[in-house]
Amino acid sequence: MAGAIILNWTSGGHTPQLAFDGQGQLNLFFQASTSAGTHTINQVKMKADGTWTTPVVVSPEYQFFVSLTTISDTSGRLCVLWSGEQYDQSGNALDGLARNCQQADGTWQAQALPLANTTGSVAIAAMRAPDGTLQSIFVSQSKPAGLYYTPLAGSATKPLKGTLLSGSLQVLQGQIVIDTNGGYHVAWVETSGGADITIQHRFSLDSGKTWSPAEKLYSGSADNPADIHFQLLAGSAGQVHLAWDGDNAIHYRRWSAAGSWEAPITLSGTRRSSGVELVVGQDGLARAAWNMAASDSSIMLGRQLTDGTWRTPQAVSIGSALEMVLAVEKTGAIEMLWNEGDGLRYLTVPGP
Repeated sequence: MAGAIILNWTSGGHTPQLAFDGQGQLNLFFQASTSAGTHTINQVKMKADGTWTTPVVVSPEYQFFVSLTTISDTSGRLCVLWSGEQYDQSGNALDGLARNCQQADGTWQAQALPLANTTGSVAIAAMRAPDGTLQSIFVSQSKPAGLYYTPLAGSATKPLKGTLLSGSLQVLQGQIVIDTNGGYHVAWVETSGGADITIQHRFSLDSGKTWSPAEKLYSGSADNPADIHFQLLAGSAGQVHLAWDGDNAIHYRRWSAAGSWEAPITLSGTRRSSGVELVVGQDGLARAAWNMAASDSSIMLGRQLTDGTWRTPQAVSIGSALEMVLAVEKTGAIEMLWNEGDGLRYLTVPGP
């Protein structure tokens, strides 16, 4: 199998993301460069015949984006949140967090909603809580540097502040999820310098008021810690799924509603692997895809079984992906998109 190109990347597109809207239509979001050298966030949708719509711009122009998150609102419409940097008319750099939501007729608001100002660029991740509020974490490299938790109340006139969850080591990236029992989970990658990395986890059972002590889930190394792939996702029955690449392999752990992490599993075997992407279906089971280096590099796909074990991974395409995203249909079919540098390729792998 080999994916067909659906978008040409000569315009500078990158950082694709997939999301289903409330009607079950598959949406693709990505960053694109403009002729002025700035950047925007664009959206395309998959039509009923399997083709894709013409890209629509959903954000103002930014000098650069730091992070991008897609979240459905309480009505099922998609919202896009991003952090990045703009210049004002005097040439001053303005860093902050903003949001835009799709309207009932499918169009996007002309102006994004500023949510917060930031001191320097920050990477942010957000989730919608059962009560409809937005809960987030952000990683700041400005002093005091670290990973912070904060609800997003939409105050754009004040710098973004929050509860510091990380320790003294440099945080490279972090993610937040909310499990089906309402528990908040935050995990992050930190480094003491060089190739060494660790992954830490904290959780809250009272909507972010108090947090458990940090628990180390992994300690190892990475060729380039700044580019480590790392994903935290919530599943059914209170479970949380974590996948990452380290020590040239793909690793996975699962947190149960009983409040503990299962032993780590190496999904990739003995062959050098990197670039993991994780997705969880409505059945609560995880799927993972990654690059495997061999005489002929391949994109590999692994699927979790109901007993928590994993099938032997299968090669779904020859070559390697610079960026990859996954989505799972209700039927269990897996939608895969990846960037090979020349364009964005798309492939459907039948379920289950």
